[in-house]
Amino acid sequence: MEGNEVFLLFSYIASAVILVALFVTSLWTKKKDEAVLRKLQDQIRDLTDRQGKK
Repeated sequence: MEGNEVFLLFSYIASAVILVALFVTSLWTKKKDEAVLRKLQDQIRDLTDRQGKK
């Protein structure tokens, strides 16, 4: 392999690693956001129930 081919190969590998990292980060953030949303929905439900009992 020539120098240019090695450079291109490493560039492709680096790009693939970055894409995988972005995908994993996206999934992790989505899971975290869904957990926060569920928590907020529970809080709203609790507050609504408390106001309904007054």
